[in-house]
Amino acid sequence: MSPETAGRWTIVALLLAVQIFANIDRQVLNVVVEPVKAEFGLSDKVMGLLTGAAFSVFYAVLGVPLALLADRSNRRNLIAAAIAVWSAMTVFCGMAVTALQLVLARIGVAVGEAGAGPASQSIISDLFAPSERATPMALLAVGPNLGIMFGFIAGSILAEMFGWRMAFIAVGVPGLLMAVILVTSMREPRRGMIDKVEDHPEDRPGFGTLLKTIAARPALLWIIAGFSCAGMFGYGAIAWATAFFHRSYGLSPG
Repeated sequence: MSPETAGRWTIVALLLAVQIFANIDRQVLNVVVEPVKAEFGLSDKVMGLLTGAAFSVFYAVLGVPLALLADRSNRRNLIAAAIAVWSAMTVFCGMAVTALQLVLARIGVAVGEAGAGPASQSIISDLFAPSERATPMALLAVGPNLGIMFGFIAGSILAEMFGWRMAFIAVGVPGLLMAVILVTSMREPRRGMIDKVEDHPEDRPGFGTLLKTIAARPALLWIIAGFSCAGMFGYGAIAWATAFFHRSYGLSPG
């Protein structure tokens, strides 16, 4: 192992933690649908927009330009900035005094989280050869599921003990610390070192090249379509799970 790739599994662990934190902050609103709805007098339609479109549209649309930015900037710093943004916005969710403020804070969470995934995958590609990338990529894929689990557990307990506002604040603050840890303990790998190519910024692909690459590979189109459907139905079910058990069986969040 070269000095440049030493400690690469530590970096994978840090990036896994980033994914977990992102999904914890993302899921808290799903746990507190009922008290938020009651406090602001919102309908289920508005809550659906708040848990869904207010997050997903901005997350999906901004993922592309932030991925292009990851191709052209320091990825570690981009991820740290993303963590700081979504963590601060999660705290602001708990401090919102109007429904509009809550919507804007929720959009801010999406903007921050859109910057972490592409940069994380890019870093892994510079630390592991193609034949080794499956395992670290799989670990990254575990992160969202762990985040959903911890988000439901921590969010529900905190909401039941201290109220829904404190649930947001309590899960958002540790992310700010995570951003500092990332900057101080993780280095930015040199681009192209695994593939033994010289990195030239002018050779990095643009958005047009990206679209042509996808269009030329039908398998990628089907993968995108499949993930889109899975995400739509999966996150739709998660968003209303707590409300369903409360309304149908009288269960508390905890």
